[in-house]
Amino acid sequence: MDWSAMLGWIEAHPGLASWVQAFGSIASIWAAFLIGNKQIRKQIQVRKENDRTRAKAFYAVIQNAAHNAMAFGKHLESNNSWPVIEESWKVLFSQIINMSKNSLSQIPAHELGRYELVDSFLGVTGSIHTIAFVVERAFTASAFQEHEFACMRMEVLTQCRVCELSWQRFEEISKQ
Repeated sequence: MDWSAMLGWIEAHPGLASWVQAFGSIASIWAAFLIGNKQIRKQIQVRKENDRTRAKAFYAVIQNAAHNAMAFGKHLESNNSWPVIEESWKVLFSQIINMSKNSLSQIPAHELGRYELVDSFLGVTGSIHTIAFVVERAFTASAFQEHEFACMRMEVLTQCRVCELSWQRFEEISKQ
């Protein structure tokens, strides 16, 4: 191919430069569109992965808190005397339940997404707060009677059951 012939042909057709420029502009616009689209897809993918990771963390915190409350409920069901329950509360369960309360308070409920998840989460959280309140109130009373212990046990066991049911509902909805 002779370059001089080609250059002569290009010079003989003055509109060719504008056509090449138009084609280049269209190709540039198309390339910018494809690059932008790829970046948006990547951002969406990263956001979805972050959401999944965050949801798994929320799930683990809620699961741990619910299991802690249920463990205390099992301990209460063992029919130990109130001094044994009081000692185990002071040594172990008060710390565990309070850590659970603090962990749950760090979860922004509105980020759970669905109403059913938020409702179940609030059931777990509310029951754990009530358990802590009822037990602390009972064990700080100056004259704690055996019948008061029986009432406290029933109230806490009821809240442990609420916690368990709320957790089961949360777990079931999370799998959907």
